[in-house]
Amino acid sequence: ALWEPATSTLFTGDAAYVGDLMSWDDERAFRASIARLSEVEASRVCGGHGRVFDGDELRALAATFAKS
Repeated sequence: ALWEPATSTLFTGDAAYVGDLMSWDDERAFRASIARLSEVEASRVCGGHGRVFDGDELRALAATFAKS
């Protein structure tokens, strides 16, 4: 992931995105990564797929995976 503080933009690549089914090879590492990413105070999140979304949606996504 890449954090751009000047624009409050987080580029997550394939680590987090919306609008498509996410999968992973190492579930434990994925859950740790998305939890860390959700701690960033991003206004804009650019995933590797789909639309741009905001930090609130990233935190909601992380919470979903934390529960499952």
